[in-house]
Amino acid sequence: MDLMAHITISTNGGINNPKLVQALRSCLGGSMAFIVDALRVGSPLFDEDLFSGPREEQFARVRLLLTVLGNAQVQVAVWEDGRSICVQSLLNIMQSSDDSMAAFDTLGNLGHQP
Repeated sequence: MDLMAHITISTNGGINNPKLVQALRSCLGGSMAFIVDALRVGSPLFDEDLFSGPREEQFARVRLLLTVLGNAQVQVAVWEDGRSICVQSLLNIMQSSDDSMAAFDTLGNLGHQP
């Protein structure tokens, strides 16, 4: 399955919340300065191809990021390949991919070859 979806997630900026910075650092890694700056000016916290690397790890990271931002009641901006989408659309993309992979795995377990 060769899927590409470049996802960018940011806030609207103007955020100064030390607890949120620490929570984001725990889920994203990287420097505190990067996260503080991204929250302050609204630059991307996540700006990667969704299907690059291990899918499960990438999806878990994105879901955790969205959960942390949602719990902090921060308004989130999401883009897929440069087009603005809502958070639910991104969650739907990942769920659809999860469902497709589960069906593919089931077929493989039944002895079907791709």
